[in-house]
Amino acid sequence: MVALSLAAFLALAVWTLLRLERGRKPPFLTAPTPTSASASAPSSKRVPPATPGAREAVSLAGSGSSLPLTRLLVEAFRRAHPGASLVVHESIGSTGGIRAALDGAVSVGLVSRALTASEAKLGLVVRPYARVAVVVAAHPGVPDACVSHAELLAMFRGARARWSDGARLVVLQRERGDSSFLAFAARIPGLEPANEAAYREQRWRVLYHDREMQEALMATSGAVGLFDLGAIEAQKLPLRVLCVEGVEPTREAVLSGRYPFTKELAFVTAGPPAGLAAELLAFVASREGRAITERAGYLALPLEALLPEGPLDLHDAHDAHDAGSDTP
Repeated sequence: MVALSLAAFLALAVWTLLRLERGRKPPFLTAPTPTSASASAPSSKRVPPATPGAREAVSLAGSGSSLPLTRLLVEAFRRAHPGASLVVHESIGSTGGIRAALDGAVSVGLVSRALTASEAKLGLVVRPYARVAVVVAAHPGVPDACVSHAELLAMFRGARARWSDGARLVVLQRERGDSSFLAFAARIPGLEPANEAAYREQRWRVLYHDREMQEALMATSGAVGLFDLGAIEAQKLPLRVLCVEGVEPTREAVLSGRYPFTKELAFVTAGPPAGLAAELLAFVASREGRAITERAGYLALPLEALLPEGPLDLHDAHDAHDAGSDTP
């Protein structure tokens, strides 16, 4: 009886930890999995229009890379519109965000990669709003400050097993198609096959969400993985960011192209956005929204916006924020 009670207690503890790890599941994820036909064409099931007198609700879901910045922008918009109902769901990936937007399960999908050829034919409205550097991030105790292309290849191949101080090196992989990995694979020949070989040999731990990656990087001694700089800066994560080939991922290096590893964040909607969703996207593109984006460590898109107020001066925007705004 004691053994059975202990086993039941342990099973309950494991189940509870798994639920906490995954977070609250968006309600639309409990619906049946879309068929191949429904994933390739817009669904006739849309979010019904609000009834007269009802408060309009806007929901957003998709790429985990988009969540830190999107939450900052939504919170700032909500303060300016106290009656607005906005929900940012946990990560379901760029593909999940696109499908949810097409099916009307969410008002706005969040993507951090380019649309595929088939997705581009679905009539989606895509609005890029930020560019972010993708970086080689490591546990704060890692002694190295920089990594070369050759060293990064050796890490994924398992040929380099130690840091400069002799400590064990642990690579953290993301799932196939991860936007951060694709940003590096497009620029470093040989990285894609090295990554595939690591999958086949089950050489490294594979993580499926940005939150899992950031937590593993902080908790695993000697860990290294590909992550986006905006999420690190927006959340003030205590991670070590390594330069690549001697180039730091600064704003100036990204703008000049000296640091080429970047990805773009975009909103997707099934047709032109309307109502509260349109107001939110307009706020993101506004002077205030762009200032929040830049303050969080991202580049606001378009890089040279022609706003009615004139060119954006981040120093002025920061001063105004410090003087009385409670925008994050």
